Amino acid sequence: IDIVGMIGTNSVELDASKTSCSSSYSGIAYLWLETPCSGEDACPIYSKEEYRLPAAPWKSEVNPSTCSLDVAYTGDSIQILQTGEQFLITESKEDCHKACLAHDECNYYAWYDPLSTTNPNKCFLRKNKKVKVTEDYLQYGSKTCQASKKDVIDVFFDTFGSGTGNGGRDDFNEEYVEAVTTAIVAEDLFYAG
Repeated sequence: IDIVGMIGTNSVELDASKTSCSSSYSGIAYLWLETPCSGEDACPIYSKEEYRLPAAPWKSEVNPSTCSLDVAYTGDSIQILQTGEQFLITESKEDCHKACLAHDECNYYAWYDPLSTTNPNKCFLRKNKKVKVTEDYLQYGSKTCQASKKDVIDVFFDTFGSGTGNGGRDDFNEEYVEAVTTAIVAEDLFYAG
């Protein structure tokens, strides 16, 4: 679906003629062009793709603990698009973990408590883990705990993908995978508020 025009400050015109889906739709999800928010920690996290869509807020069906790990590691940090920094300012380890849950690329998080002299209240979202580190006032954890449920999109493709490669996605054409993924993410955004 393409945006073909702006009808007003709060409306857009959509063109669905190029979709590979059927011509009947049961609903449409929408996203905002600008997010009115105050303060860095109140703003959503946006993806790096060309459309810069916001990540779904906080995913449900995840173990409510913060998935703490005993050993901390360095890793590739995720740049926060709103600030250009490699960190967020959060009030707690729980908030840092929630930010990691909301970001597709995040697999680990590192949060420095207020007693840190170098990084107080800074939350670093990490794509991976590399080198073991020992730092004072650093709390480290993973996106998901062993007991937490898999992502809904992965469950769908594992279930209906007949055991093929790429988590079951190879059993479907690329357009179908993209359409189902978009629909599930849109539904998450709709129910997240």
